[in-house]
Amino acid sequence: MRTPAAILICSAEVKFLQKDSAASLKDLGLTAHEIGAYQTSARSRDQQPTALAPAEPPATERVATVTLRLAVANNSKFVRGRKRATENIERYCLTFYGMKRLETGHYELSIPYRSDAELDKTVQDLLTEISQEADMRNCFVEMDAWEEGTERRW
Repeated sequence: MRTPAAILICSAEVKFLQKDSAASLKDLGLTAHEIGAYQTSARSRDQQPTALAPAEPPATERVATVTLRLAVANNSKFVRGRKRATENIERYCLTFYGMKRLETGHYELSIPYRSDAELDKTVQDLLTEISQEADMRNCFVEMDAWEEGTERRW
């Protein structure tokens, strides 16, 4: 077995030889294992890296304008929290979607999405989050959401 320094010297001499001349490599005193390693590395250097073909073109991000009608009410006449629930819903749920207050209880949201399924999931998650936020303040919500310009409703 050769030392690493001897292998480096041999590999420097091999650069001047032709790629597949195993006889010339044996003349340098290399073992069969070292010749195989050189030939493998020479083949890998000759191969050009191939560019990966994209599976599908990246989907462009679209923005849906969704109108939300929201009515927050107390669970019973003995509890309070409707105002705080509404404030928390606006602050923690709706501001991420560029909330604009329209008239009382109506909001306009701009929701980015790539596919219709992603938009459906985003709106369903938002409605669930709004309901949970109201429930934490002993309130319940009545809400409708629809996309402007289409017949899509949630």
